[in-house]
Amino acid sequence: PDAGKQFVFDRPGTFVVGRAADADARLSDGDPYVSRRHLLVEVAPPICRVLDLRGLNPAFIDGEALAPRESRALVGGEVLRLGFS
Repeated sequence: PDAGKQFVFDRPGTFVVGRAADADARLSDGDPYVSRRHLLVEVAPPICRVLDLRGLNPAFIDGEALAPRESRALVGGEVLRLGFS
């Protein structure tokens, strides 16, 4: 239900992405493939990192699944997808 939804992180910080009511970037409760706390985004310009918090489904960067608890730097232009690829 949230296909194509985008979030802008315009300040340094650590942000939780998922279905939880307290998530910084909240996705729909109706998506069975996204966990309550699916991943963490750390913004520390010029670096941005994502950490898969590993619910039932992985996070994907440019179609490649992150391993459980894997952290990866983003350099710009990547497509980050959650849930089912």
